[in-house]
Formats: sequence, C-alpha cells, structure tokens
Amino acid sequence: MNHFRVTIENPRIEVQLRERIAQLEEEVRQEREGRISRWREEQWLRQQLLEKEEEIRELRKEIESLTEDRNVCMAKAKDALAQKARLKALEQKLNRLESSNDRKRSREHCLEKDNQKLQKLNEEIAKSRKLMKDELREVHRFDGVKGYSTLTNKKVKSGRVEEAIKSLQHISGEGPSELFFGDVILKLSSTGKFRSKMSHTEGYTLYHKVGFSRASYSVMNNFLRQKGILSPFPSTRVVMQQKRVNASRDQFEVTSETSPTNPSKLVIVVQLKDVKKFLIEKLEALDRQGKLIFDVSTGRKLWLCIHGEYTC
Repeated sequence: MNHFRVTIENPRIEVQLRERIAQLEEEVRQEREGRISRWREEQWLRQQLLEKEEEIRELRKEIESLTEDRNVCMAKAKDALAQKARLKALEQKLNRLESSNDRKRSREHCLEKDNQKLQKLNEEIAKSRKLMKDELREVHRFDGVKGYSTLTNKKVKSGRVEEAIKSLQHISGEGPSELFFGDVILKLSSTGKFRSKMSHTEGYTLYHKVGFSRASYSVMNNFLRQKGILSPFPSTRVVMQQKRVNASRDQFEVTSETSPTNPSKLVIVVQLKDVKKFLIEKLEALDRQGKLIFDVSTGRKLWLCIHGEYTC
C-alpha cells in the first residue's frame, strides 16, 4: 500500500477522513483474514475429502473382500449341505444294509434251526425205516405158509397163534398193549374178517327179546367196559335210536330168519302188526305239529307210498 500525504486545512474533515481510512483498513484486514480463514477451511475440507475418499476406497476394498468371503462361505455352505445330504443318504443305506443283515442273520438262524429239525427228522425217518424194514421182515416171515384154516395139527395152530401175538406185541411197541389189541379186534370186525360186535339192528332185537330196560342195558355195557372187556353190544344211545325208528313192540314184531339166498346169513325181519293204527298215530302227530297240509294238488286225499329197507 502506498502512503501519500494530503493536506487538509479543515481539521474536522481531516479527522473524519482519518476515521474512514482506519475503518477501511480494518475492513481490508478483516477481509484478508476472512480469505485466509476460508482458504484454510478449504484446505482442511480438501484434506478431509481426500481422507474420506481414501476411507471409501478402503471400505470398497473391504466390501469386495467381504463379498469374496461371503461367496466362499456360500460355496462352502452348499458343499456342506450336499455333504450332509450325502451323509444322510449313506446313513439310510447303512440302515438298510443293517436291516438286511439282520434279516439275513434271522434267516440264517431259522435255516440253522430248520437244518437241525431236518437232521432230527432224517434221523427219525431212518429209525422208522429201519423199524419198518424189521417189521416187514417179521411180517414176510410167513409168506408162502399154509392157510390157518387148512391146519389140522393143534400144536402147529397154537404155534402160529403165538407167533401172531409176538408180532402184534412187537408192533404195539413198549408199554401196555391192551388198547392196541382192542383196536386191532375192532378193525378186524369193521373189515369183516372177524365179528366182535353186533349190528345196530341185532342189538335192538336182542334188547327186546331179552326184555332189557334202558337202565339194565346201560349197566351191562358199563360193567363190561369197567372190566376192560370189549362189549359186543351197541351203545344204549344206538339202541334208543333204533327204538325210535322201529317204534314199540306193540306195533312191530322183530324176528331173525335165515336168508333164502344164503343159508349162512341171518336176516332180521321187522313186521308192522297194525297198519291202520300206525297210520292214524302218524297222521295225528303230523296234525298236532301243524305239518298235515292239504293243497290244491292233493285236495282232501292221502297218498300212501310203500318202500322197504334191506340191512345186512
């Protein structure tokens, strides 16, 4: 700033000028200081901006690094999920294999038991075969021998019977043989080789001829059974059934006659004494039961049918 001197004669104006100059100089100083302050503030702001830009760059680098880490983590997570799925599939496969092994072990155990049973069964079959062979040899000992009915020597007959008893005793096995011999006799009777029991009709005929009551007949059969004797008589129940079929002795006459075609066979003949009385009783019984029915085809007539039954 150039200083120059002005000479003013009026002192008052000079004072005012000096005050104005001082005021302007103060304003210039303040303006200068303001510019300096603004410059400094601008420099500070620029420095802050540079620092913020540097921080932004660092943050961007960190974000990029975190993004890469996140991508790596996501890839690892996918791998972990896939590995977990593979592990689950392997566990299921292992469980199936263990279950299959358990079933196999169970089957092997069952097969082992079956093999043991088969082995025991084979042993039993072998024993049975040996026993059957022994029995067959024992049975075939008498192949080609003369018929018993043709034998005349009492001693030979007795020997044959003794041999038969020994064979039956051997076949019956160990223990009591009474039941076995009883069953053999009953089987011989049912096949017709030997009669040991009366037929139902024969038992019914004897029941009426002797004059048994139901109580006395039952007592006789029970007594024979208690003594271990095979009863030749039919049971009381069978005789009562025959009685219901043949009605009472007042209406039927039961006799036994020799067959005209076979003199060695005995035929039981049952004759109805009073046909009219028998029919009246039957019709009255049907009427009481509500079974005596007349329809359009029969009208008020009765149709009789005669039939017969032959029992050996």
